[in-house]
Amino acid sequence: MRDPVPINRTLVDQIADARAEVAAAGKQLTDRANDVFRATSVIVLETVQQRLEAFVLGQPDHTTELGKSGVDKLRKELTEVKAKLPGESAKRLVTAFSWTFPQEAAWIGESDKTPLYQGGADVPWMIDDAVRTSAAAAGRLADAAGYDIRPRSQWERAGDGTVQRFLGPYEVPSKLVVALRSYSDARLRYFRKLRALRRLEAEKAARDAQIEAEVAREATLLPASVLWSTSAKPTA
Repeated sequence: MRDPVPINRTLVDQIADARAEVAAAGKQLTDRANDVFRATSVIVLETVQQRLEAFVLGQPDHTTELGKSGVDKLRKELTEVKAKLPGESAKRLVTAFSWTFPQEAAWIGESDKTPLYQGGADVPWMIDDAVRTSAAAAGRLADAAGYDIRPRSQWERAGDGTVQRFLGPYEVPSKLVVALRSYSDARLRYFRKLRALRRLEAEKAARDAQIEAEVAREATLLPASVLWSTSAKPTA
């Protein structure tokens, strides 16, 4: 039986190199995602602070009614909420970002061709949702303290009246814009590296299949070859 042609060692080396590049690109993507999370948490904290101050300063009569003890209580509650918000917003973003960085690496789709973010004030929906959902904490604190939650068009409430989302405008700082662009670029790079790896792996799989087919064919022909060779020998 003829020995199958061994796979080109260069292809094996190329696959190993490509996997290392994918791993490096994945780490960079994770780092850039963390930059986005940190920049988003800054917006969340600033928005909550600003919205609550707008209630306190915009309704001075009620603030006066609260008195020093009431204001101090509200300030303490704000501090406690702000301590939790970065972690809560990060959890929302990790879940939301999963579709931009699939765990199933075999799926690529158009991810290596379509930027997630191209700049401007219109941030990706997962960022906007995290900010608005987290910023609702300001409305809940003010509501609990007896402030009139207005303008009503800027606050979404649940059926039981609980403030759920902030619907008003908020500032998008340049730091977040830079972080989003870097993440978008890193995402494109990751999936381009991944697509290149998948092509090499497909080429290797095709070669492996060819070798397996040749081995199977040789195994099928072997008995007949032996019989034919034996019959060709002169009898005594």
